[in-house]
Amino acid sequence: EKACNFFGNAFGGYLMSLVDVCGCAAPWTLGKYVVTQTCDVHFIRGVMLGEHVFIEARDVRTGRTSSIADVRIVDEQGNVRLTATVTMHIVRDIKPEDVGVQQKLE
Repeated sequence: EKACNFFGNAFGGYLMSLVDVCGCAAPWTLGKYVVTQTCDVHFIRGVMLGEHVFIEARDVRTGRTSSIADVRIVDEQGNVRLTATVTMHIVRDIKPEDVGVQQKLE
């Protein structure tokens, strides 16, 4: 409820935070520790309180210094609610001690 406006729709900023987390997960699966540089978001249809949606991220390209992921939020019927392209800067490769532990960058 705290992430919704008076009409029961999720705030765009809340959906954007989900996109950011999910977008960064795509290069994480490839062993890359990243930070978001840019995000191009297209809000297609609102998400109402209580609706079930799915967030999908797909790696488009991962190079030496940057990674690009496409992220979509879809409802249970497969209707697209939001699309985004997230560009991330690769900070470094993931180290074994990074898994499951929140650490400061050295």
